[in-house]
Amino acid sequence: MLAFFPTAGRLASAVSALPALPKVALAAVVCASMWRAFLGAPAPASHRAAARLLLVLTAACYAGGAAVVAGGADVLGSLLIVAGIEASCVAAWLVRGARDDGGGDDGGGGGGGGGSGPKLPPPIDWEAFDRARRAWERTPTAS
Repeated sequence: MLAFFPTAGRLASAVSALPALPKVALAAVVCASMWRAFLGAPAPASHRAAARLLLVLTAACYAGGAAVVAGGADVLGSLLIVAGIEASCVAAWLVRGARDDGGGDDGGGGGGGGGSGPKLPPPIDWEAFDRARRAWERTPTAS
């Protein structure tokens, strides 16, 4: 980390409050959470209300962390911000549960209670469309 010291008038290395090992461990936890939230398996079901609540918690953690850092408690403020990142990762994971990634079957089958997600329109039946279009055809007549 570089800091500007106005009395010296130059950039100089600043000593961090955390040793290297906890920083690496924290970075690994954040990276693993992001990978799981965005690239891992989605949640079994969508929980949009919980995700919205977690995003509000994220904003509160960011604001609180920034205020604490501005007050001089760097480690506590950084931990609050990391907690906000974790909350947003969980929110992203919960929202992904509603998406249909196309991995299912092609229709047919039955059962199931639907879901809380948006209903997708059925696929277009192009053969039925072509049959209807042929029925509309007229033979040209001389006028």
